[in-house]
Amino acid sequence: MRTLQLSRETLARTALEWSTINMAVMMQAFYWDAPKHDNKEGEWWNFVAEKVEDLGKAGFSALWLPPVSKASDHNSMGYDPYDYFDLGDFDQKGGTKTFYGNRAELEALIAKAHKNGMGLYADMVLNHNSGADEEEVNPLDGQKRWTKFNPKSGKFPRDWNCFHPSRYEQVMMEGENFAGFPTSAIATLSSTRRCLSTHAFSSRSLDSTASASTS
Repeated sequence: MRTLQLSRETLARTALEWSTINMAVMMQAFYWDAPKHDNKEGEWWNFVAEKVEDLGKAGFSALWLPPVSKASDHNSMGYDPYDYFDLGDFDQKGGTKTFYGNRAELEALIAKAHKNGMGLYADMVLNHNSGADEEEVNPLDGQKRWTKFNPKSGKFPRDWNCFHPSRYEQVMMEGENFAGFPTSAIATLSSTRRCLSTHAFSSRSLDSTASASTS
């Protein structure tokens, strides 16, 4: 009986400790082809922003957002990234806005979420790219691939140096190749800095982009 009594006291104390911890609940603020199914193509950021206040009151503390940059098609979910610096403001890949909206609308959503005490998490796809503008021969293996990227943002153009195989790595691990997309040699930050350096961009430019996308 004494052992059982101690066990009950321990459980009561544990329950009290847990009751004082601030738990966090994150909502996935999208599903596959959500803007299309809800007739909100190019307006998803505005649509979610309209729900933020109610979601905050309901107890949600964060939102999970889909990839925010322009993909190989402007009506893509964003998991086939093309221009990391185009958040819906450049006319390319079939349209100006992304599937979800533009940069101003995204920033308005971020601001409203923060005002209501909510954080945001954005998916970032660095493992592969899609929608290249030209094919080119990789001199390391003599193979022709779609690896020439000339995004209208003017930032982070890519060529074979940024993809597998590259001067930085020539071994692909099992599972790294995704759907036949050009697989980035920039999956690690160190390789990314080298690739940016090849194209005369500073690592500071990369860091500021990552910060802006995950604010």
